[in-house]
Amino acid sequence: MSFLLCILISIAVNLDNFLIGINLGLKKRRLTLTSNIMIAAMTSLATFLSSFATWLISDEVLKLSNIFGALFLILFGAFCLIRKESDEEITEKYKELTLKKSILLGLVLSINSIPPAFSAGMLDISPPAIGACTGFFSILCMSVSNKFGTFFGKYKVLRLLTPISYILLIITGIIEILLIF
Repeated sequence: MSFLLCILISIAVNLDNFLIGINLGLKKRRLTLTSNIMIAAMTSLATFLSSFATWLISDEVLKLSNIFGALFLILFGAFCLIRKESDEEITEKYKELTLKKSILLGLVLSINSIPPAFSAGMLDISPPAIGACTGFFSILCMSVSNKFGTFFGKYKVLRLLTPISYILLIITGIIEILLIF
């Protein structure tokens, strides 16, 4: 049972990664293996440490980390929706995620893994198992969704998915906040 919970929590933690991977692909931003591993390592480490430190942390810290992650999704989605750059400018500017941008993205995405990791710790799921499983699903979600976005980004009609993906990020953030309260 704890193995199934470990997998389900790992998938849930990485749904944001999936949306961001699609978004990057639609903009023809290449996700290198190094960037993907960096993001996964940060998510995995945050999940492991959060699960391990469950007994040290109060419920208020859980709420704050969840709120921060949700607000980031809302602000990121809104910022991308109102930005004035054309798709061509964006594609040229960000053909590949740099190591610095990968680290920043990894930090932000890893924040969302903190509350579910605390839950995993409270359910007595092994911290190394939840950390490794989360890292695996992070690599998988980012890779598959980036390729999916890149493939469908070729079709002009489907480029409408870019603003839709921003709106989905905003909706996801709002839902997370509503679930907190």
